[in-house]
Order: sequence, then structure tokens, then C-alpha cells
Amino acid sequence: MLLTVTTTIRWDGILIEFAIIFAIVLLVALINVLKLKRCFKAYDSRDWAYIIKQKSSLKFISKSQKHYDDCMYLLAVANFELYNDNEFAVYIQKLKSNKFLGMQFYYKICCLIVNDINTAELGRLMQELSLLDDEVSKKGYKLCQLLFKVRFEEYVCSQEELEMLRQIQSDRIKKAFSL
Repeated sequence: MLLTVTTTIRWDGILIEFAIIFAIVLLVALINVLKLKRCFKAYDSRDWAYIIKQKSSLKFISKSQKHYDDCMYLLAVANFELYNDNEFAVYIQKLKSNKFLGMQFYYKICCLIVNDINTAELGRLMQELSLLDDEVSKKGYKLCQLLFKVRFEEYVCSQEELEMLRQIQSDRIKKAFSL
């Protein structure tokens, strides 16, 4: 006796499940894009606590290589501004893109200077920053030189130099130098 089995595939059920999964993936992606935009707004408004609060979301978003460095940079700067130097060091080291290289050196140097740490590492970082030729790095190098002279050589700034220092975006650096 020969048994025949017929199987019916319910394509409509499979398509509905696929559509639901696709909609969920799109919803998660949209939420993450909105969170990242909100983190950039928080960066612009210096709402560092919000960025730190979004740490797990930023880490999740960073899994997309497109946004990896942006997320690590946001977390590094927020931790720097909130005096979380250990966390700052973790995130600043994670930056991979050459686009952030100048800022990476700048913030590492500033962290050492505001903490009154004058080491060979500081000299090496200053040298590496001086070798970069983009405008952001050049400006960062000038600021770091000036901050170094003020902090370690008891240099007195001219009015022009004081104005340049007042343009620094970091509240932590301004506070450290009474600006």
C-alpha cells in the first residue's frame, strides 16, 4: 500500500510573518536614527547627561559601521565633559576613522593638560597632532600649545590669545583655565 502525503504551504501566513518582521526591523531602524539625531542635538546643546543616558542605544547603533565613529565620539566627549576620564579614554581609543584623528589627539592632550599631567605621552601626542594638516587639527594644535604654555610654563596670554581660548567649545577646559 502506497501512502501519499500532500503538504499545503500557507504562503499567505508566511508573507504576513515576513511583513511583520520587516516592519519591526524598519521601526527599530527608525527609532535608532531618531535617537542618534537627538544625541547630536544634545551634543550641540551640551546635554552630556542625555548622551550618557543613551549609551546602550549608541553602542547598538554603532554596530552599523556607518555610525560607529560618530557614536564613539559622542560618548567620548560626553564623558570628557562630565569628568569621567576612564570612560573617556575607552571611547576615544575606539575611534577608527582618520576624520576623527585630530580630535582624538586634541581631546587626549586636553585631558592630560586639565589634569596637570605633563608626561612624555603628552609630548608624543602634541608631536603627532602637529603632523596633521587638516584645518581642525591645525587649530587644535594651536589651542593645545597655548593651553600647555599657560598650564605648565606660567604663560600670560595676550587679549587675542584669551579670545581664542574663549572660543573653545569645552566647558571643562574653560573651567580649568577660568575662562
